[in-house]
Amino acid sequence: MKINLGIVSIALSLVTILSLSGCGDSSSSSGIGIDLTGTNLTGTVATGEGASAEISFVGAQGNSLSGHSISSGVYTIDATSLTQPIMVRATLDRDGSILYSFAESSTGTVNITPLTSFVVDQAAQASGLSGGAAQLFQTYETVNTSNITTQIDTQTDELDTVLATQMGEDNVASFDHFNSEFTADHTGYDVLLDNLDIVI
Repeated sequence: MKINLGIVSIALSLVTILSLSGCGDSSSSSGIGIDLTGTNLTGTVATGEGASAEISFVGAQGNSLSGHSISSGVYTIDATSLTQPIMVRATLDRDGSILYSFAESSTGTVNITPLTSFVVDQAAQASGLSGGAAQLFQTYETVNTSNITTQIDTQTDELDTVLATQMGEDNVASFDHFNSEFTADHTGYDVLLDNLDIVI
């Protein structure tokens, strides 16, 4: 996979799309609604356009939840039953493509975009998982989550360095790809996602 952003070209490993048959008896399903309490996990699924998607959340002990984002990409779920940190996978309704993300907390904002997928994939490979983000999701309860969290931070810093000029031009220099709120409306941070040219 390659992401081109203007003159910036970031080589990515090709993430094999794997379908999971389920995560055991601890799995449950939760609807997506509006967070009025501040105790939920919420965010946006977007590739520039917001995306409705089936979202799976897996805790560090293998317990899991699932939910669905609405057409704008917004989701909200009560993930307090999951052991932190939490691995996140979104399967887009429109074409079945898969995006990944990572939540260090069971509350707050966690976005799911091609850039979070890039970071998670690179972190997984740096942790010795040749299958990248897909393998990390499939084997999540067996991995060293402290190491993954460290690698997420490292890979995010490296991505920010590469994209620093473009993020500055788009006025999102301080934006946190994972945890800052945004709307998929072709303004602000979404402009950065709009300009991503992803080739697999």
